[in-house]
Amino acid sequence: MAAFAEATRILFKIIQTTHHLQNTAVTGGKTVPPASLQRKMREQATLVRPASPTEDTMMKLAGNALNWLHTCMQILEEHYQEILQQLTERLKRIHLTNWPEAFQDMEDHGHSTPGPAPEPVPKRVASPETDNFPQKPCTYTEENTAASGGKTIPPASLQRKMRELATLVRPASPTEDTMVKLAGNALNWLHTCMQILEEHYREILRQLTEKLKRIHLRNWPEAFQDMEDHGHRTPGPAPEPVPKRVASPETDNFPQKPCTNKEERRVQENRGTPWGLGN
Repeated sequence: MAAFAEATRILFKIIQTTHHLQNTAVTGGKTVPPASLQRKMREQATLVRPASPTEDTMMKLAGNALNWLHTCMQILEEHYQEILQQLTERLKRIHLTNWPEAFQDMEDHGHSTPGPAPEPVPKRVASPETDNFPQKPCTYTEENTAASGGKTIPPASLQRKMRELATLVRPASPTEDTMVKLAGNALNWLHTCMQILEEHYREILRQLTEKLKRIHLRNWPEAFQDMEDHGHRTPGPAPEPVPKRVASPETDNFPQKPCTNKEERRVQENRGTPWGLGN
């Protein structure tokens, strides 16, 4: 009976692993990625919005997100293939002589009266002091996105997204090697983002420098002095505030009833003239 129980557990894991492998295999090139990974890939493609974005830069960022998704699928495929191989080897080492009797024992056990249901585990509520605390928005500039020197600390938003990606994919029966590969894939996404942003801002800087060179000023110091004098001059008196006009119910937009006789019409026509007198 113990051998049959072990074989049943292994068969269940084999079926489960095969299902996961079919959802993540990229060898054939026909597998549609899981919806959660596709959604995360679309978020990555639009997460980074550099200043003055160009079509080329946005295409590179979208390609980087797509590369992250494809690499994730490859890592998961290798992971599940390795687990499937291990389970198959374990199943081969189990010898059962009487399968029908073992299945009958399992059926009888399934029809027995179940015990009390376990108490539900309380759901952990995130604390605003420790979990997902909102941070100040980060402005992407060349200073905090340059990756060529290897010493720049990535922006907080990109670091937060990298940590999220490193723990997003939780395969069944995770191994240390698989989790290290997934974390490395997230780190590679971050580094590529930094490289794309660095190239983007260097190109913008080059274009702005060329535009500045085409502007001809004969006397730069004099122009700067005029600008400084203009900023330091004493401002004139502030203009007096314009009094707000209050509508008069006798003259302005007063809702009137439709005239029913000549006397009321004459009174309404004379409204607005001095002392209410007609012409």
